Amino acid sequence: MAPMIERPAIPRGLTLVLGAASITVVVAGVRSTQSFVTPLVAGMILAVAALPVAHWARSRGWPRVVGAALCILVLWVVLGFILAGTVLAVVEMATLLPQYSTQLAGLNSSIHSFFVSLGASPEVASQASSSFDLKKILPLLGDIFLQGLNLLTVVLFLFVTIAVVSIEAVAAPTRNVLLSSRRPLLATAMGDFAKNTQSYFIVATTFGAIVAVIDGLVLWGLGIPLPFIWAIVAFTTNFIPSVGFVIGVIPPALLGLLGGGWSLMLAVIVIYTVVNVVIQVIIQPRFVIDTVSLSLLATFFSLVFWTFVLGPMGAIVAIPVTLLMRALFLDSDPEQSLLSSFTRRPDPEERTPRPPRVHRRRRHTADTPPATATATGSLEPTARAQHTE
Repeated sequence: MAPMIERPAIPRGLTLVLGAASITVVVAGVRSTQSFVTPLVAGMILAVAALPVAHWARSRGWPRVVGAALCILVLWVVLGFILAGTVLAVVEMATLLPQYSTQLAGLNSSIHSFFVSLGASPEVASQASSSFDLKKILPLLGDIFLQGLNLLTVVLFLFVTIAVVSIEAVAAPTRNVLLSSRRPLLATAMGDFAKNTQSYFIVATTFGAIVAVIDGLVLWGLGIPLPFIWAIVAFTTNFIPSVGFVIGVIPPALLGLLGGGWSLMLAVIVIYTVVNVVIQVIIQPRFVIDTVSLSLLATFFSLVFWTFVLGPMGAIVAIPVTLLMRALFLDSDPEQSLLSSFTRRPDPEERTPRPPRVHRRRRHTADTPPATATATGSLEPTARAQHTE
C-alpha cells in the first residue's frame, strides 16, 4: 500500500497569490502615508547606525542620557550639513545660470541647427533645443526649491523621530537580554541587523568622503564654479548605491558646458565617471556586500523597491531596511533559512582537491626491465637494472 502524502491545508499556489496580494495592499498603504512612514523608518535606521556613539559614552562611565544626547547631536549635525549643502546647491545654481544667459541662447541655437541638419522638422528641433531655455530652467529650479520647503515639515519630523528613537535605542541592550531568553533566534537576527547597519554606514560614509574629496579637487582643477558645493552633493549621492553619482554629475557637467563648451563638459563627465565607477560601482559594492552579507542582486532590487515605496529617502536607507526585513521575517524563522540564503552573498567556492596522481606502468622491452614496487609505494627499478652485468 502506497504511503499517504501529507498535503498542506492551503495549496502552495494559493498561498503565493494571497502573499502577493497582501504585499500589494501593504505597499499601497505605505505609499499613501509616505510622508509619515518614511521619517519613522529613516529615523529608526539612523538611530541604530549611531548606537556606537552611545556605547562609547557608556564605556567611559557616562550616564545613559549623555549617550543618547551624543547620538542625537551627531545625527543632527550630519543631517544638517547634508541638508544645508543641498539647499545651497539649488540656490547657487539658480544664481549662476542667469550669468550664462548668452551661452544658453547660443547653445539653444546650435542644438536647433544640429537637429535641422539631420533632417528633423523645425518643430522637433525647437522642442529638443527648448530643454536649454533659461526661461524653463529657472522655474524648474524654483519648483525644486519650493518642494524642498514643503518637505521641511517632513525633515523636522525626521529630526524629532531621531531624538525619540535614539533615547529608546540606548536601552536596547537591556531589552535584548529579555528577548534572548524568549526568542533567541530573533534576538540574534536583530543583533546582526544592528551590526550590519552600522558597518554599512561606516563603509558608505568613508567612501563618500573619499569620492567627495576627489571630485571636489577635480572640479577645482578644471575651473568649475562652486567645487565645494558639488563635493557635498557627491558625498550625499554616494549613499544611493551604484547610481548616485549620475545625479551628482549633472550640475557640474552643465556648468562645464556653459563655461567651457562641450570639451569641458565631456572632461567633467569622463573624470567623474572614471572616479565614481571605480570607487562606487566596483570597489565600494564589494565592501558593502562583504560587510552586510547581501547579494548584489538583492542590493539592486532593494534600491529599486524601497525608492518606489518610501520615495527619495528610500534610496538612502534601502540596504538597512532590507536587512531589517530579512532579520524579522527570514533570519528569525528557521523554516525560512533556504529563502534567507538567496539574499546573502554566496560563500567563496572551495577549491576542488586535485585527484591523486596515478603512476602508469611503463612498457618494458628487452633493454628496459620493468619497475618493482617497494615497501614505501615508490617504484624502483629491479636489481637487474641497477647492477648491470
